[in-house]
Amino acid sequence: MEWVWRGEAYAATSAELRAIKAQLESEPFPPAEPGGAPRLFYSLPPDDRAKLVKDRLKAYCQKVYKRVLDKPATEVGRGEERWERRGGGVGRARGPDAALLSPL
Repeated sequence: MEWVWRGEAYAATSAELRAIKAQLESEPFPPAEPGGAPRLFYSLPPDDRAKLVKDRLKAYCQKVYKRVLDKPATEVGRGEERWERRGGGVGRARGPDAALLSPL
């Protein structure tokens, strides 16, 4: 079965992501109810936290790297599919698409 891998890869490093999360943790957010106390980052719902991190990461990458994200499309043929089914997906990937198939 032939298929195409499509993924999104931001140019930011893991250290930059940790810095963005630390910055969000130190910021107060609007209260859920009018007149209530400001909320902290970890008191927000998980979906809202993920959206805030993604939006902040997108703005950061756009400003620093002059691009938002890379969307590589790689065709994966029959040989790679068999390799993954045999359990080759665990460990180090080999071949022309090794960087795309190996876990981070």
